[in-house]
Amino acid sequence: MDQQSISNIVSPVVASLPDDMLRDALTEGFHQSKSELDTIESGFRRFADKRWSPRTTCTFMKSWHSTHLKMLPIYGLTCRLHRLAKTTDGETRNHYFMAAARNAETSHEDLNLDGRFELNHAQLYDEMANALCGSDAWHSEQYNLPEAADFKAWIRNNMIEQDLSVGLFTNMFSEIFNHGEYSYALDHFNNIFSQHYGYDDQRSQRLSVYIKCHVTSEVEVDHFHCCIDALNHTNLAQGQTFDSDMGYSISTEYLGRMSSIMGRLVELMDEEDA
Repeated sequence: MDQQSISNIVSPVVASLPDDMLRDALTEGFHQSKSELDTIESGFRRFADKRWSPRTTCTFMKSWHSTHLKMLPIYGLTCRLHRLAKTTDGETRNHYFMAAARNAETSHEDLNLDGRFELNHAQLYDEMANALCGSDAWHSEQYNLPEAADFKAWIRNNMIEQDLSVGLFTNMFSEIFNHGEYSYALDHFNNIFSQHYGYDDQRSQRLSVYIKCHVTSEVEVDHFHCCIDALNHTNLAQGQTFDSDMGYSISTEYLGRMSSIMGRLVELMDEEDA
């Protein structure tokens, strides 16, 4: 199946950024993580090869779920910004409030605030995973890879416990990566629904809504820019500039952790085929 790579999907968005330091940190992070991105892409390609056993399917869907739907960390990060705004005044107060507001905007679609869909994003993922797994058994922690559990804990720690700039950049990077990841995954999941499960076009389209809604109208790109604004307002409130070393470090660690998850999932699928 011919399609663009995740790197090629995100590159035009990153290249369009006016901030040289941010653009360079992201560009270098993706460039230096080429092998990790290849592994991530191989996970989606391999998953689309056939209909896997319930255990392997549950493990894929539970572990992938652990890398998304980070509502509580986003809420916690927003609360941190809001609390700081309440303890300051003047322009500093305004910047913290704006940072909180822009960071919170990344959850509007997740919560289905505009009522575009019958379900919110968590419910849409459940519907998709339940259809692939044959039940909701995938929710069990027994199907969560240790690498995926560690990733989820790392995201929470970055956004709740670490410096605000670390939390905001982590949220920002997740949005631009998700733009590439969901765009890349969409065709593969459509293939799974139709070819390996025999769902008709209407059912396949319904089950792909969770992925499609992140791709349509470049929702994740809009969220990416919300996060940039939130970080910029926070930097102005704190009188500091963007730390490119921090940005590069988080970018490469994020992709390295995602690669570990997908690499292990590929191993499990290879073991099932052996």
